[in-house]
Amino acid sequence: MSERSEDLMKRPLISVVVPAYGHEEFIERCLRSIWEQDYDNIEVIVLDDRSKDRTFHVAKRFLGNEEVRSKFRRVVCERNHKNVGAHETLNRGIAMATGEYVSLINSDDTYYPGRLSRLLEELRRTGSRLAFSAVRCIDDEDHVAYGLDADSIPISAARRARDNLPSQSFGFLRYQQAISTGNLFFERTLFEEIGGFIPLKYCHDWDFTLQAVVRTEPVYVDEVLYGYRLHGRNSFRALSDQAAIETEVVLTRYFKTILLMRAPNRLAPTPYNWPEVFSTFTRVLGVRHFWHSASHQTSVGSRVYER
Repeated sequence: MSERSEDLMKRPLISVVVPAYGHEEFIERCLRSIWEQDYDNIEVIVLDDRSKDRTFHVAKRFLGNEEVRSKFRRVVCERNHKNVGAHETLNRGIAMATGEYVSLINSDDTYYPGRLSRLLEELRRTGSRLAFSAVRCIDDEDHVAYGLDADSIPISAARRARDNLPSQSFGFLRYQQAISTGNLFFERTLFEEIGGFIPLKYCHDWDFTLQAVVRTEPVYVDEVLYGYRLHGRNSFRALSDQAAIETEVVLTRYFKTILLMRAPNRLAPTPYNWPEVFSTFTRVLGVRHFWHSASHQTSVGSRVYER
């Protein structure tokens, strides 16, 4: 057996899943940032959700390059039979994955050097099953983005949660601290336990992370390892009106989950784990009414959204 083959056996396979849609001008930079990672046991799965532009063709051309393909253990580049939305594209892409770990990235975003190695290192060091990093907002030219959109994104929320809340997971009651689906890195088995991403247009990633914190305390790596691109077609612009409706779904579902099962994560924000502070912090974070609603609905046997 070659030295490279022996090394790969020691390094778990990471499946990088790229849900792609309408990003022909960014997809090659996204894929190149994966190719340039220092970790060398990667499979790449690009699933295009029937883009109307040349996103799929650009991705297929880049991944068809022999030098690029030789870096990866496996390459998949396919199109959905029809447009199914982000949540279902993610679920289908992860279902194709064979790695022990899954790393996501949006097709208009970018990884910074060393991301995969660093997040894997932190999962192994802490025993967590979900990791995310600090984020930098970038513009079309990969420069730091400024302006109202950048100012509205709570990129310091994870650091504030780490420094000011009982546990990192408490911060997810207020924000999607990871900022983006693409900033999530997790054990494949965690995805299977949660049951994947539910059909929400705006908050499917926030729901996923809240369901994850029931099961594992997330680890935040306070290093900028993900570039979140701001441009004229970001989905949060078109779907922001949907956010209030989906926030209720996400938080009520989380609170119902912790009412119906004892959280394996002993640091998760539950009244069982934090009997002295849970009530205080749900009030401070402005989510107390969702807790009361979920408690009432659970006690009377009614149902809110269920997968």
